[in-house]
Amino acid sequence: MLDPAEARLWAEEIASLVAYVEARLCKSIARTVWADMGASSTDVARLAKVATVRAELERQLGRGWQRVIRRAQEVLNMARDAGQGQAVKDLAKAGYPTIFPTVQAAAVETIAADLIAHLSQIPPIALREAVDVYQRIISRPVASVTTGAETRLKATQGALNSFARHGISGFTDKAGRRWHMDTYAEMATRTGATHSLVYGWANTMTVNGEDLALVSDHAFECPMCAPWENQVISLTGQYKGRVSVQHATREDQTVTVNVKGTLEEAKQAGLYHPNCGHTMRLFLPGITRQARPQHDPARYEASQKQRALEREIRKQKRLEAVNMIGDPTPAQTIRECQKQIRELTAKYD
Repeated sequence: MLDPAEARLWAEEIASLVAYVEARLCKSIARTVWADMGASSTDVARLAKVATVRAELERQLGRGWQRVIRRAQEVLNMARDAGQGQAVKDLAKAGYPTIFPTVQAAAVETIAADLIAHLSQIPPIALREAVDVYQRIISRPVASVTTGAETRLKATQGALNSFARHGISGFTDKAGRRWHMDTYAEMATRTGATHSLVYGWANTMTVNGEDLALVSDHAFECPMCAPWENQVISLTGQYKGRVSVQHATREDQTVTVNVKGTLEEAKQAGLYHPNCGHTMRLFLPGITRQARPQHDPARYEASQKQRALEREIRKQKRLEAVNMIGDPTPAQTIRECQKQIRELTAKYD
């Protein structure tokens, strides 16, 4: 059975690496701002401080991003191998002899190129935003202090906190939605890993002469996936609609199967989107039974809450990185979010 949950775990690992890189950028900016506290933007420009800061941020970002790209490529290979391995297990369980297919390099390279292209968009945007934020923060506290409304210390920390809360979020997908730096990387990696996983599984099945698969039921499906739940699909497009196929174990018998569409059509409609939790297994005509779909909106809402808590933790870690006055709030909030995640996991897993 193909389970995209592995892709989610790998994507979360990439998101954590990206979040770490971002937190380092935040901390570097905070230390520099603190050292330059009180200097006007004109003074900073005159001293070529902005150029120095940019060079340091670029160095940090480049070093951290090499690790992100390297790990992302490893993730795609692991996903493909996991898909192949699971297909071999599924075929063996059904009692079928198995041919381990040769990887089609073009298909894998296309998936990898798409992921690397998405991830490579991040550093230049992140660097530009980070430098812009540094320049804004340098001038913002001074303007505030001159009004007498805040102390210089509080004004500087307030500006840093504002940056950390917002983070680096200048990333837009094809639908026009804006993403934060870590969630954009997570989305891109999960998409690539899922495609690689599905490719490894489906390619192994088709090489071994199997074309039909059954999409799982899911207790907390999203509207995009719901139409494909518990439906038979064709991996290659060989079958579609109401068709008569040979029984899986009886050579002299045929059975009628309703094939909703192809794997590619299902993916285009939204199945196996970045947050999809549906599995897929080999469909054996005359043997595999389709269960009645079950819906659990509460579980879906819980999954969305958990993701929101994970994002909040990453935000608080950015706040922790720029915290120069010993504020205990970020650490306390992180612990509270972690507690809520443990409670959700205990309730629904």
